[in-house]
Amino acid sequence: MNATELRATRGRRWLCYVTPTLTMYMRDAPTQAVARAAIDAYRLVCPAERLLFGTGSQAPAFAPLSTAHGLDMIKEHLDSFDRRKDRGIVLWDGQLRESWSLTIQGVGPDHGRARASFIHVYCPNEADPNVLAQLALALANRVPFLSGHVGLAAVFNADLKNAAFDQVYAWAKRYPGLEVEDLNVTVNHVLDRIKGANWLTMLGAELADGFDPAHAGASLPSGIDVLAARHGVVFKAGPVPQLGDRNRGDWPAPYVAMERALAPLKTTVHGEFAGRFSEESATSAWLQRFSVTGVW
Repeated sequence: MNATELRATRGRRWLCYVTPTLTMYMRDAPTQAVARAAIDAYRLVCPAERLLFGTGSQAPAFAPLSTAHGLDMIKEHLDSFDRRKDRGIVLWDGQLRESWSLTIQGVGPDHGRARASFIHVYCPNEADPNVLAQLALALANRVPFLSGHVGLAAVFNADLKNAAFDQVYAWAKRYPGLEVEDLNVTVNHVLDRIKGANWLTMLGAELADGFDPAHAGASLPSGIDVLAARHGVVFKAGPVPQLGDRNRGDWPAPYVAMERALAPLKTTVHGEFAGRFSEESATSAWLQRFSVTGVW
């Protein structure tokens, strides 16, 4: 299955689609220095002609980065990162689908409960997926992080969230390599555990220092590249991301092996995604699809 074929609409509005995505979780809200380091890393891979618009968590709309207003708005938001934990910025090329986008978001506590902040990137399916591998390593060398994952993920229209997740549920049932994401849910559960494995699996220094797959009765299989970085390690499961296809008996074996090796680090608690995931209390089953046979 070509990921470009996985897209859905409702009427004239887009619902969800699948695209290469990078997600990296951080214990601390990004400082201005961290945010600038992440932007510099993103500029290494994003084509210059696709760096068009920017906005911030306190800005009313996107502004062209070619204007003084757009640049001043980004600078003002970056300045505020050192004072507030809930600040964020987005760089975007203006395309509704097959777009380039970078989000850097600080996430404050919820009723006193700490949550992870994050960096989130997606790029067009036409792009060489190794640009995200390059970016993952660049970020892991520049930004302290907890964990992360890179692969083919479903992007959803927040205005049609339940309907979008109904479709994502159907895709996830067939394509085990698909990453299902709702960062508003996941940031509550990844401060000391990982969400799971995908094409690239990122372990920050805290988790990587204590990781020994032999303790789980597993070993890293051949075909898994281990890329050391300043702030952790990046595991690469094969040359390109895989969706797999349950209907054809095609499971992404390197993902399964990676997940089972990382089992001691995997979260056992996670909130429900929307749509059919919530209706059927199926999020936990999806999270365990690689580690528990027959659960999904």
